[in-house]
Amino acid sequence: SLLFAIVTREVRQIRKFDSAQARMLPKTTMSAASSSVRNITKAFTFKSPSSTSISLLGSSYILSCGYIDNSINVHSAEEVHLEYISVGYHRGPITCIGLGDNGLFVTGGKDATCRVWLLDYPELVVALSDTEAKKWSSTSITREQRLACVRILWGHHASISALYVSSVLDVVVSGATDNAVCVHRALSGDFVRFIQVGNDGEHARRKRGIRRIAINKFGLMVIHTEDGMLHEGTINGEILLYVDARDSL
Repeated sequence: SLLFAIVTREVRQIRKFDSAQARMLPKTTMSAASSSVRNITKAFTFKSPSSTSISLLGSSYILSCGYIDNSINVHSAEEVHLEYISVGYHRGPITCIGLGDNGLFVTGGKDATCRVWLLDYPELVVALSDTEAKKWSSTSITREQRLACVRILWGHHASISALYVSSVLDVVVSGATDNAVCVHRALSGDFVRFIQVGNDGEHARRKRGIRRIAINKFGLMVIHTEDGMLHEGTINGEILLYVDARDSL
């Protein structure tokens, strides 16, 4: 598809840039440059009008969701071959993907849950898998699995519309269509807190829903809502200020 073509082109351009940097830099700085370029690829996320979301995990895999069978497809970034497919975890369409480090990513769905996944880290799969994830799995979770759902995050009452994963802070921050934000621990899956965004009388009359979430390494959080507002706060639950951006990001 066109989206896959765009993503693949971006990956190849970044790899060419990576090689050029390696030729230009001294050996002592090659590894640092390569690492920063690989980190850049993690930021690419594409959403089509059909609600299909495509993201890059590291520089090796393309993750896509939003299919009619509610599956997650994992393609190789180099050849765009289908490597893994997982079906039957979310009880409804998958709406968004949040990317972490070391093969960890999170999906959100219309079933009001988030699922924590591990890709290509089989040694961590059994260690991180909880009872709920094992119960919802159609097969037993083993050390040989390359793609596995290891945790289920609860707390929302509406469809998940935005996700942000911070491996530095060990948190998953999810937003829903009812303007609710939940904070969970990424590795343990523990629920941390619930935050209601724009719940005063003025905002309650506006269009509801979380569109985007971004967090820095200090826990400062920016939330963009469907009504065009930008909210700044912290993962401790304090909304510090808000401003009308008059746009959709």
